Amino acid sequence: MKTKDGGLSVSRPEPLRLPKAGRITRVLQGGDDVDDAEVNQNRPDTAYGGGLSMPVGTNLDNGVSRALLKFDTSQIPDGATVTDADMTLWGESYLDWGGPSGTYELHKLTRDFDEPTVTWNNANSTTPATWRFA
Repeated sequence: MKTKDGGLSVSRPEPLRLPKAGRITRVLQGGDDVDDAEVNQNRPDTAYGGGLSMPVGTNLDNGVSRALLKFDTSQIPDGATVTDADMTLWGESYLDWGGPSGTYELHKLTRDFDEPTVTWNNANSTTPATWRFA
């Protein structure tokens, strides 16, 4: 590697993964531009959008909670075929929740949602939710 002052520095080789011919790779990264919300079965009309955490799972005190995430996929051209997708989330455990199990199911929502107003029962302040949670 060449340093800023023009000198050379030896480093260990790092493998480079390129997409197969005819394919492209897009990274959709979260952050402030991702809409996220928690919906809770025991509080079906309470909005939790934009909170600091999104509990997922079942808990005796809080019932069933699900996390909703919305990514901007406008970088993916219309008609493109998505052949593979990976998602990585950071999580923490709480003693009363028993911690994360390490395996979560992801499901595509059948209806858009509004982050500040989404609840278990409603996708936004006026539209009933039509999604199904297991």
